[in-house]
Amino acid sequence: MSEANPDKKSARDDKRITLKAKLRFEADNSDIVISGETKNVSMSGAFLETIEPLTGLNDGDEGVVFVEMNKGGNIFDVSFHCVIARLKPGVGIAFNFESEEEDDYEEVEE
Repeated sequence: MSEANPDKKSARDDKRITLKAKLRFEADNSDIVISGETKNVSMSGAFLETIEPLTGLNDGDEGVVFVEMNKGGNIFDVSFHCVIARLKPGVGIAFNFESEEEDDYEEVEE
């Protein structure tokens, strides 16, 4: 199986790190908010497990994913801009943390 761009790594290629945490996705261009959990993340993405309806969302939609963290009894959110990589109704949403802004930054001439 060939890839369209062999130089670009897929989010599925990155090593997964076990992280059980609550996630919340907030779409950039609508008031859609989806909550759920993840069991693992990678440097380039995560999968939000949820049975909530995914109506109004599409592959390629952008938003912010919030990861609920707990340190010393204090709960706080860490957020990442993301793009929906794929939707699996009744299962969840796969996110890619890479954004066009990051791609543009990497291409800056020296």
